[in-house]
Amino acid sequence: MARFTELPVELVEHIMAYCRQSELYSLTRVSRAHYTLAASYLYEHVDLRIRFNKVPRIDTFYFSVSGNSARAMRVKTLRLGLSPEKGVKDGQHILPKTSATRQKQFDQAVEMLIAENAWIEKSIDLKDAMCRRCYGAFACLLLFSIPDLRLRCLELADHENETLHPLPRILYVIIHGSTVGQANTTTPLLEHLSSIEDVVQSFDGDTGVQHSDDRSRVLLPAIYRLPGLRKLELFVPTSRASNVLLHSQLLGVREMNDFSRTGPTTFITNVTIRHTKRLIKCLQQILIATPHLISLTCEMWNDCSGNKVPQGDFMQAARFRSALRLVKDTLQVLTISVEYCDSTKGFYHQPYIGEEFPAPHDYTDFGRLHTLEAPLPFITGDQSFSIFSLSTETNIARRLPPNLRHLSLRTDMSRAQFVYPPSKTEELDLLNSTHEAEYLMGARMDLSYIYQATLLLLDHAIDLQSITVWEPPDPSLNWPEDRLGDFETTCRNKMILGRMIYPQMVRLRHQKHWNLIKEVTLFDPCMPDRTHFEQYARGERTDGVPLGLATQYHISRFLNGQVERIY
Repeated sequence: MARFTELPVELVEHIMAYCRQSELYSLTRVSRAHYTLAASYLYEHVDLRIRFNKVPRIDTFYFSVSGNSARAMRVKTLRLGLSPEKGVKDGQHILPKTSATRQKQFDQAVEMLIAENAWIEKSIDLKDAMCRRCYGAFACLLLFSIPDLRLRCLELADHENETLHPLPRILYVIIHGSTVGQANTTTPLLEHLSSIEDVVQSFDGDTGVQHSDDRSRVLLPAIYRLPGLRKLELFVPTSRASNVLLHSQLLGVREMNDFSRTGPTTFITNVTIRHTKRLIKCLQQILIATPHLISLTCEMWNDCSGNKVPQGDFMQAARFRSALRLVKDTLQVLTISVEYCDSTKGFYHQPYIGEEFPAPHDYTDFGRLHTLEAPLPFITGDQSFSIFSLSTETNIARRLPPNLRHLSLRTDMSRAQFVYPPSKTEELDLLNSTHEAEYLMGARMDLSYIYQATLLLLDHAIDLQSITVWEPPDPSLNWPEDRLGDFETTCRNKMILGRMIYPQMVRLRHQKHWNLIKEVTLFDPCMPDRTHFEQYARGERTDGVPLGLATQYHISRFLNGQVERIY
């Protein structure tokens, strides 16, 4: 077998792309040859988030890149703030003293930054944080004092007691200027941030674990007008849903009025709102601020085991449709997921969203929308998954976007959404066994509805180029072979690409696969003679649609031990 150092460079690069920062660091310590291979990748995606009570040596990283242009230029992604794990210690963190040489280097960097920016001299908070060697002070130095650091992606997560203090305030002043609505785009400090294209706020793309809904802080006011920002991914805590673009700790009363009057302007083209309870409440504000939006992902989530959000406040279908119309002239890709659950109960005791969906969504105004992924009730308006109502449906295709080319149907809102394999150690009594059997029967009925609706859409949607159907998380509910055959035959007759998606978290029995899918192409009109083609995707599909939506319930069941892991 060839040694790792003897492999072709292209293969090594491919392997490195799948390694985490900790794995790359371990590899650099094996030998000098391994260090040479892995060192360049070690600095590409840097994770400096605080986990549990362990504070990363952000000061060591600062000194490592501040005097080395080559290293600084390699950094593409920087993660700052708090991780979502339980037990993480928030609040300001003081870093321990370092060597006299590095301390002198730190003092010189602080003095230079203050000398070149007079406004810092007036910022008592920043000067104090720097003198006390706060975690947030080094975050400021990383972003503003290293000219060769040209980030593409910045990930931030904080709580209300400001672990990143004073970074949010400094960011806001730099981007928006001293007066709201008059952004100082000529400041040299803003040039350090002009390369940032993607911003992720309070979302962990590695584990999918949700940040605290009670304590998380919205940093959107500080960053949404970055000059190069094109893609925004965020989680909005419930307490900030009503004024997600405003923050009392950043704006005074007069400034808030000026902000509301002038309105924000951005060039953001891609927005993903993750597992947010009051998503519809904050959606309109975000869409007003993104007039050039092309792709929108809305992950509606509510765990009713705690403070239950009233169903009308959670769904608000009319308000959702109204907000979407703000971007009807630019929106091309729309992804919707819904997760209404009780994380303390088994799948057979999950709440039903309840009332009939007010009305099916009418997408005929969205002339540029070509890709749509949504649960069926957002198309049919039938929240009960009744086959009888589907048999009388004649206008289902008329409500679709006129230029729709790619349609994906999710199992969200059906009883098949939350099913998982029973634990070997869990013994159900007679009553719960009855509930489980009834629930599984209802899940199979809902899947029959999805099957019939899929064929109906294929018959009536004339201009479709592809249709994709999500299988349930639990493999025991997979479509039987005869239904897959009917689906494939219909796609072949219509010359439409037909695919099935199999989410892998429950199938592989591990929460680390929360955003992994297997995509099976049953028929491709470009290659009609090819047999079924399988490929895996993690993070996002080939068309850019994000993965891992509506997975919080199963993640919590894995973390709490209710679903057995295989390894």
